[in-house]
Amino acid sequence: MRRVLITCTQPRANEIVHDLQSYSIDAHAMPTLLVEPCDISVPNGEFDVMLITSVHAINDKLPALPIIAIGEETASIAQKNGCDVVQVGTGGVDDVDLSLYSNVLYPCAEEPTLIPENTTPWHIYKTVKNNQFDISHDVDVICIFSIKTAKIIKKHDLTDKIILCLSRNIEQVFHGVNVADIASCTYPRYDAMKQLIDLYLRKHT
Repeated sequence: MRRVLITCTQPRANEIVHDLQSYSIDAHAMPTLLVEPCDISVPNGEFDVMLITSVHAINDKLPALPIIAIGEETASIAQKNGCDVVQVGTGGVDDVDLSLYSNVLYPCAEEPTLIPENTTPWHIYKTVKNNQFDISHDVDVICIFSIKTAKIIKKHDLTDKIILCLSRNIEQVFHGVNVADIASCTYPRYDAMKQLIDLYLRKHT
């Protein structure tokens, strides 16, 4: 049985592993990054809307602004926390049209991959490298959920590894890297990743 490594942050990693194991998939969690909150006040300004790209940005300190959420899972969790989600982007943050807004509040990581135009970053959490992260020799499939994680993983020997990415932007990080196989989800959601895992486990059986 091929072993699947889930590299996203907790608690999501354990949730995904538990679900995959219920389908008799040999999945294990090993996050590349750890999430730590930042105690930073809301930036000054008059904001039209708030951009949420990660579930880690959702907490009870968010101001009462309408929300543009990236990803249906992020939108769902924001709504469960009482947020008013007015738009859901199905691609990456660079696929969302923010031109209708003059000033967008962007609760994000300390070092976001991208800061869109018209946004004011609010660094409410940070991700730090998990010093315990390692890829054991018996891992066959590595599932990658962010560009920052991809940049860490590409430094490892991936010659015999199958790399499955949540988006094409993540897959591009591995351009020129020697891997056994690589693919990305058709849309950046867990159910698409699960379908991709199923497909590649059958393909490489």
